Amino acid sequence: MHYRYIDISIELARRLLLLNNGDRIDSVKKLSEEFNVGRGTIQTALNRLIEDGALEIESFAQRGSYLKNINRTLLLKHAELEEIVGMLPITYSLLHQGLATGLYEAFENTDISILLAQLRGAKRRLKFLKSSKCDFIIISKMTWNNIKKDDSLTLLMDFGKQSNVSNHVLLVRSQFINGFVKGMRVGIDSTSVDHAQLTYKKFANQSVEFIETSYGNTIDKLVTGEIDATIWDASISYLPKSVSMLPLKQDEESPSSNTISCLIGKKSNQALNQLLIEYINPYAVKNIQNLVLTKKKTPLF
Repeated sequence: MHYRYIDISIELARRLLLLNNGDRIDSVKKLSEEFNVGRGTIQTALNRLIEDGALEIESFAQRGSYLKNINRTLLLKHAELEEIVGMLPITYSLLHQGLATGLYEAFENTDISILLAQLRGAKRRLKFLKSSKCDFIIISKMTWNNIKKDDSLTLLMDFGKQSNVSNHVLLVRSQFINGFVKGMRVGIDSTSVDHAQLTYKKFANQSVEFIETSYGNTIDKLVTGEIDATIWDASISYLPKSVSMLPLKQDEESPSSNTISCLIGKKSNQALNQLLIEYINPYAVKNIQNLVLTKKKTPLF
C-alpha cells in the first residue's frame, strides 16, 4: 500500500536540504494547503524525518518553527537524492570531457554522488529526461531555443560560449577537397538537433544524398568511403590522412548558441532543480573545462 505522507516526506526532505540550521520552515497549516492534504498528513511526514534523526525542529508560539539541527546524510536518504543522474552527449572531445569533470567536482565534497551517463542525440536525452530516467541533461543552447516552449522543461543554467563545441567545420574525403560533385553522400545524424540543422543549412539546394549516420561513426565512415562529407566539431583531436578539414563560409557557420552547453531539468522537480543550482557553479565548471582543454588537468570522465 502506498501512503501519501511518504511522497510528501520525500519532497519536504528535498526542500529542507536547501536550508541551514536556524532557518525558519513553513507552518503545517501552510504546507497542508500547498499539498492539499490534512494537517495530520503533513505532521506524519515531518515526524518521519524527525524520528529517523534527519532533523530537529524548535517551535516558538509566536515566531513559528525553526530548524535546530540537520543531518544532511539522513536527509539525502529520505529525499532519495543520494545519487543524481545526469545525461551528457558522447564525450568525443576534450570539451565534453572537461564539462563532465567540472560536474563531477561540483559534488566532490558533498554527500551526494553524481552519475553521468552518455547518450548520443539531444532528442534521445530529452526523451530520457521526460520519462524521469535521469535528473538532468546537457544539450546545446541551439537545441534549447528550439524546444523552450515545452512547459515541462526548464533551463537551469548554461556554461558559456564554446562549452559545447568550439566551432564547426566540414570534413571531406581528400579527393573532394577541391569542390563538390553531384550525388555526394553526406553523413547526417537526425538524433542530433544541431547536426541535422547545420547539415541541412550547409547543403541546401545542392544535389547530395543524405546518409543517416551516428555522429560518433562519421569519421570512420569517411575513411571507409561510406560517406563523402559531414559537419564536425573543429576541436577534433585526430584527423586521418584520408580526411580533410574545410572551414565553413561565414554565412554557413553555426550560431553562437550552438557552442553553448545548457543544463536542463524537468520543471516539476522544483526541489531537485534548486539543489542543482545550489551545488553547480557554472563558472567553476567552465574553469575546470578550460583546464582539461589546455591539458593542465586530467579529465575524470
